[in-house]
Amino acid sequence: MAALKIHTGLEWELSSSENWESAAERLLGGMQTLDSTIGEYSDAVTSPGKRALVFRLGLPLVLAACLLVGIFIGIRGLWPQIATKQPGAPELSVSSMPAADAILGRLTPLAPNSRWSFGRRSDRDSPDVCLGDTISIDVGAVALRLRNNVVAQMRAPLVLQVISVEQVRLLHGRIQVDVPKGAEGFSVDTATSEILDLGTSFSVEVVNGCTELIVHQGEVDLKVARSSAEDQQPGAAAKRFRAGEAVRVDVNGTLSRIVNVQASDMLTSDANRSDNSLIASVRDNLSRDDMWSFYEIVPNGLAEDAKAFVDRRHEWNGATAEGLPNYLVGADYVKTFNDDKITPDLVIELELESPAEVYVFLDRRLPPPPWLMEKFVKTGDTIGIDESWNEQTDPTKVGPGISINRMMSVWRLVAEHGGVIELGPNGNAPPHGPADVIYVPSNMYGIAVVRIAGDIQ
Repeated sequence: MAALKIHTGLEWELSSSENWESAAERLLGGMQTLDSTIGEYSDAVTSPGKRALVFRLGLPLVLAACLLVGIFIGIRGLWPQIATKQPGAPELSVSSMPAADAILGRLTPLAPNSRWSFGRRSDRDSPDVCLGDTISIDVGAVALRLRNNVVAQMRAPLVLQVISVEQVRLLHGRIQVDVPKGAEGFSVDTATSEILDLGTSFSVEVVNGCTELIVHQGEVDLKVARSSAEDQQPGAAAKRFRAGEAVRVDVNGTLSRIVNVQASDMLTSDANRSDNSLIASVRDNLSRDDMWSFYEIVPNGLAEDAKAFVDRRHEWNGATAEGLPNYLVGADYVKTFNDDKITPDLVIELELESPAEVYVFLDRRLPPPPWLMEKFVKTGDTIGIDESWNEQTDPTKVGPGISINRMMSVWRLVAEHGGVIELGPNGNAPPHGPADVIYVPSNMYGIAVVRIAGDIQ
């Protein structure tokens, strides 16, 4: 009966689903078997010839009973500590705070009600980004600032994996990366490309398995991730792209030029950008193998100190302190590439979404080309260009009429039916300078579009 009490006590302490009586009843059958066996052993003891056998059979039972008693006593002492939280015992939680050295950066919302999530257990809306995190931007726009001060602006929907403070992998969506001086070497990988920064600002977008790269400032190196083992050669050469150039990498590794892009505004959705822009697209007739320059469409963007070209730091400004002509303020405009000023057979097709007034800004050092005089009317107004060839030694100034280097005459065309407007070359300017340098004393013309008064879409 002592063994029965020990067994029943164990059941009571270790089981919350049975009471003492049910545990006793469940064990009683086993104890009866044990009693009968012991009785047989007692009879066997009376026979001297069987004492050795009894000893061999009884000793394990005695040892087992002693062990059972020891376990029971140990559990009796340990159980209150298990059942009752002791002072100073560590808290157990589903997610623990990451170590400080594992936090690589922090997320900051750029738009109201922005929401993100991680590919790990975490507090919802936690701003800390850790090593190996997969970030999903679900709603709105978010900026990621890493410990090395690299800033990546991201807009939903987007999925990005943070491999290290110097490397991310873009799985879906679009980011714009600004790399400060001292953080060169930051890379963005996709399924088709490896993009290595050389100190710059650039955008990367993954669309239908393809990778689109746009270089806003500086330079980047692009290495295509080939699909076949034969093409994946160690040390394969990377192709360098500079400010004002854009390229699409197809799923099979083919490179193609991106001719026109929308201004990268992470706070504005693609739908809103398309609805607000009067310019549907910009195309040209250039098809050189080394031609990667793009036209950037900037809806409602013409203002003081607006960037004039994709490949220069020059800015549009009012020619005087009075500022830009009122009818140009807030116009949609196109950032052309200044290097194209020397292309003699250039044809640019400007496709309009609706009726509009089209303006061309021509460098006053140039004689007006025939196509301009045939289609456009000179308004008599001028705007200025604040030129900058080096951000550190020759920065642009802020405000109208300040640091104006060149004057541009304003020409106007009324496109009553919208459609495609064809523009020609910049004009004839005799080049001069060293034999190995082509220098043309002019800027490429600018393009702006304004909605016709009374035309409501």
